Amino acid sequence: MFNIYIIIFMDCDEVGSIIPTFAIITHGSIIEANLSPEKQDIFKNVRMFSLAGDIQESHHSLEDEKAFLQNLNELFHQDLDVPTANIIAQYATSIKPVYQHKIQNMTNMNSNKVCRIFDNITIDKILGRGATADGLFYKMMECIMPPIIGVFLISIHKKIDNNQFKLIYPSASNPHGNLNLFDIKDFTTFANMSPFNKPFPEKIFELSTPIPSRIVDPAKIEMVEKNKSITNDEKNVMLQQHRDELAQITLLWDVTISPDRKYINAIRMSTLVKLIKDIVGANSKINLLDYSCTNQTLRIPRSHEPYLRKFSSPPFKYIIPKWGGKYTKRRKNRRYVKSKKNKKRKNTNKNKNKRHFGSKFIR
Repeated sequence: MFNIYIIIFMDCDEVGSIIPTFAIITHGSIIEANLSPEKQDIFKNVRMFSLAGDIQESHHSLEDEKAFLQNLNELFHQDLDVPTANIIAQYATSIKPVYQHKIQNMTNMNSNKVCRIFDNITIDKILGRGATADGLFYKMMECIMPPIIGVFLISIHKKIDNNQFKLIYPSASNPHGNLNLFDIKDFTTFANMSPFNKPFPEKIFELSTPIPSRIVDPAKIEMVEKNKSITNDEKNVMLQQHRDELAQITLLWDVTISPDRKYINAIRMSTLVKLIKDIVGANSKINLLDYSCTNQTLRIPRSHEPYLRKFSSPPFKYIIPKWGGKYTKRRKNRRYVKSKKNKKRKNTNKNKNKRHFGSKFIR
């Protein structure tokens, strides 16, 4: 038997809402999964489409990335008579089989969970440009095939009436390419544009610190491994301490700006959203279409690993057009209704479910 859900679709955008939509085409990995109340509040009124859809990598080529931007521009560069959530849901439905076909031979990929929409973001990520190489050859290749990497502004809509969303960026009379918020010049243009008329957030330079390393210090690892005066168990404890040090450093990190102060090399997703909200204002609703990897690395604290299940297995089978934020029990009950038969079946299998989903989280 299949569970039966009654989905209530509703327009939850207030008149006057400003709705910017961004495409995240960067390198990415999870760095936090047990979000503080402050972080949860940052992700309020934020919706995210995730290409990876689960704790795993995403795969796409330069041509795919061009297609992502082109398709999103075609969908959003117009006045809308439905909420942006509807457009994103249709987009997710259309791209999913295409992406599943692309990764069908990759045995390490969970294709069932790709292209999901999250209206309650329970993780934080590092979004970055990745390693940059020096040398004439690399610079020549960048000129021939410029990489598409950054956080790109697709559109800005304003809700002016019921089911009326006016496109305010880009305008038909003044079309632009997609502004890239990883480019400080473009970020400044975004902040300065009407209706925001805000200065560039200079505090981003004060927050800038080096990117936390992806791996534990190899010199420390070698020193521990070659130490013959300690047991293997003691070595494992010491190596784990190094990992914990990296995780703690990462928890304190926000953003890394290039030495010439022209680009964002990497930024915490919550930090980026906070900067955008400060510019757009209290009536902002933000769409993030995330094409970056969402895999787990040594940067995440061990104590956060059990919370990864919240992202991997969201509590609802179908996502409806709501905005991000924690849901109360009353709100959850309004979102779907199960058939009495299936509810009874769930209670019957309660003990069986406990055997499969115990309190201890093992990876």
